[in-house]
Parts: sequence; C-alpha cells; structure tokens
Amino acid sequence: MAEVVSVISLFVGIASTVTGTGRSLFFFLEHYRLPGLILYVFGSRGMWRVQTQTLCSPTDDHVMDFKKSVQEDSNIIAVAGTIIAQIAITALSLNDLSRTHWVARAAFTLSLVSATMSVYYATRQYRSLGRCLHPEEVRDWIKGKHRKENSASSSESSKYQDMLPSPASVLTVSAPNMLLSASLHSFLIGLGIYFGYTWTRNLDADAGVHGSRAVFITYLIGLIVCYGIFGLSSLVVAGQSYQSEKSLLHDLQQFMNAARAIRRDDEEGSRRGRDAKRTLLRDITPTPSRGQDVDEAAGLVVPSRRESRPKVQQGSGALDEKDREELVHALRDLVELRKQVADVDERLMRVLTKL
Repeated sequence: MAEVVSVISLFVGIASTVTGTGRSLFFFLEHYRLPGLILYVFGSRGMWRVQTQTLCSPTDDHVMDFKKSVQEDSNIIAVAGTIIAQIAITALSLNDLSRTHWVARAAFTLSLVSATMSVYYATRQYRSLGRCLHPEEVRDWIKGKHRKENSASSSESSKYQDMLPSPASVLTVSAPNMLLSASLHSFLIGLGIYFGYTWTRNLDADAGVHGSRAVFITYLIGLIVCYGIFGLSSLVVAGQSYQSEKSLLHDLQQFMNAARAIRRDDEEGSRRGRDAKRTLLRDITPTPSRGQDVDEAAGLVVPSRRESRPKVQQGSGALDEKDREELVHALRDLVELRKQVADVDERLMRVLTKL
C-alpha cells in the first residue's frame, strides 16, 4: 500500500510540474510578448526568479551577493568549458572516426564550438558585471536599458513592471550554462554514434564484434541510468517546491508593500524621536535674564572663569520638580521609540529570511 501511495505521489508531482510548465509559458507570453517565448525556450526560469527577487530586495547586500554569485558561476563555467573543449579536441582524433557516420564528427565539432563560446560568454559576463560597482548599477543592468520604451501595455503587466527583469539580462546570465550543456550533450551523442558504428561495422578488429557491442551496451545503460536519476529527481523536487511565477510576483509585491510600510514607520519614529529631543533641549535651555546683554545671552561673549561657575549652577538649579518629571517622561518616550525601531528592524529581517 505504501508503494502504491509513493508511486501515485510521484506521478502527481510530475503532472503538477508539467502543468506548471504550461502556466509558465503563458506567464512569459503575457508579460514579455514575443521575447517571452525566447526567454522561455532559451533562458533559465530559475535565474529569472533569482533576478526578480534581487530587484525586489530592499537591501543592497542582496544585490551585491547576486553579483558575486553570478561572477562565481562564470568562473566555474569557464573552467568546465575549457575541460570539455579539450575532451572534444581529443575525440576528433579517435581511431577510425572518419569511417563512422559524419554526424559523429559534426557532434564533436559542435561540442568544441559550444564549449569555446561558453568560455567566451562566461568571461564577458564576468567583466560586464565587474563594471557595476554600485547596487543601483546592478539593478539597472538587470532591468535593462530600454525598459520604458519596451514596457508592456496591459495593466496586469504594468503593475509588475518595476519588478520584472529584462529578457536580455536573463538570457545573458543563462547563455554560458546553456552552451555548456549543449556542448556536453553533443559530445555524448557523438560518442554514442562512434561506439555504435564501431560495433556494427567491426572497426575494432582486435576487440571483435562482441567486445564492441558490450562497450556500446554499457555506454547506453550508463547514460540512461545517469539521465534517469538526474531527470527524475529534478522533476520530483520541482513538483514539491514549485511556485508559479505569478504567485511569486504577488508575494514579492506584498513583501515590498510591507517593507515600505515598515520603512515609513521607521522614518516616522526617527522623526518623532528627533522632535522629542529638540523639544527637550528647548525646554531645558535656560533663558537669559532681562538685564543680560543680548550677545552674551547668545553665547557670543565668553564669560570669565570666575563668572561661569555661578551661571552653570544657576542653570542647573533652574529645573524644578515639574521640569524633572517632564525630562523623565521625554527620556522614556525616546527609549520607547528606540524599542519600536528595533522591533521594526527585527520584523524586516524575519520577512527577508523567508525569501
């Protein structure tokens, strides 16, 4: 019974993933029109989510963390692309490769070209993001230069216009990884064709037909198992943690509204604290006597050392019991405002950790 339930839950997860894929296509077409189709086919939806959350983040640290993460990915892709390019060059010199089908050589050549271009785009992406020194420059890079000219006309799209990354930025970040994947798949296809023709045409006389067939079958089984494990786990994880792009935008919009409200409360609390301190200083400042010179009352005339001490004592003794109580209440209000500001910061951090 437990096995049946697990199988049913697996199929439900796969079905929800497929349904979510259709909803994602409709979402990108609604908000981006034709570029949305290109973004859906060639771009990474995971990278789109990361860029959207970066644009909606109220702190600059998250924006700079995004820049650092993309640059680290560029370094990794550049190293992996270099390794695959070297393997593809070695594969072009395999024995009896010219006696196999031309698709094998074409696949190895495509693998070499894709790996080389992935290294180029990764280094170019690293340099372009390295020129963005400030968080606002990174946000402008994500939004794109022509956001206002190419803004969508529908009210639903315009509502989320400032929260959507540009297709160019998503494709730019996704291109190196996409080219690296294409290079790896092309190499595996070419290697499979080479092993198949080595078996069917008996190109390796020393190994014989049976040996070449065993190598080809081992290659196919290993490839299918590896792809099956990775693909099935990806489907299950995506089905369990799937959140549509539309619901993500809705949640981020609510978060931004809450962050703005918290920021307004913080500014209002700071303003009231400053006003309270000004009022307190104004109330406890001693006023000059009627016979005192105006310049001396304004502090322009420095009194002698002998005359200054009685004035300080007179000013310090001018506070009666009522003034002291007012001072105590004002200080208590200031402490309460500080506590409210600390509570606001704590609420904001809790909301940020949920993202």
